[in-house]
Order: sequence, then C-alpha cells, then structure tokens
Amino acid sequence: MNYLDIDLESVDVSKAGGMSMLPDGSHECLIETAKVTQTKNGHPQLEVRYKNDQGVMTQWIIFNHPNADATRIGREQLKLLLNNLGYEGAKPPSVEWYVDKPIGITVRSKLEQGKNTTRVVKTFTVAATKTPLPLDDEIPF
Repeated sequence: MNYLDIDLESVDVSKAGGMSMLPDGSHECLIETAKVTQTKNGHPQLEVRYKNDQGVMTQWIIFNHPNADATRIGREQLKLLLNNLGYEGAKPPSVEWYVDKPIGITVRSKLEQGKNTTRVVKTFTVAATKTPLPLDDEIPF
C-alpha cells in the first residue's frame, strides 16, 4: 500500500499511547530503563530513560571517550546520578539496578548550531515513595 493511499478516517487516536518529551524544568521521575549503548562514533555510554506522568526524557552518559574532558564530564554525571540514587559503591552497579528508582532531573532546552536541543542538565535526590507500615492497634504495657 502506498503511503498516500492510507485511509485515516476511521482511526481512533483517543486511546493512542505515546509520551511527549519532558518540558524544561525540574521533574521527579522513575528510571524506566538503563542500558549500555554506543555513540554514533562507537564510544560506550549509559543510556538512561526517565519517565513521569508528564512525559519521558533520555540521557546519554558517555563514560569512555578519546577526549579526556568528555570522559571526565561523563563520569562526573554518572557518579552524581549514582550518589543521588543513594549508591555508594566504587564500581557502578548493573544496569538492571537503576530500573524503577526515583530520581529528580532538571531539563533545559537551548539553541545549538541552529537546532533546539533538550538535555538533562542535572539530577537530584528525591524522597522515595514508601508505603507506611500498618500500625498495631494494641498498646503493650
């Protein structure tokens, strides 16, 4: 079927999924996914996807690059993320460890080389949502 021949008249989008990108500002999120991927130039990076009811945002943290400054910045971002998640180990945890952890992120957009780019510029600690323990009605004497 040709693209221009698609009939969209009967398509119901009222229940369509999809999330928009998080707007500029500070957001409390959960980490939806974390995985090690490669940049387009083949350098390893941690890809972290954040999500809340307003949308999603992905951050790519390059942790090994031929440019020493890029490596330093990436490792600083990684350590700050881990510190804000309460992790204190000398080596990073498995990527599965990140999933469903609460974290705060600050998102900023700016014009770079004629294009509007949106990035996670900071992470911060948020109070973890915990279910309170049930109270015991009996008072011991």
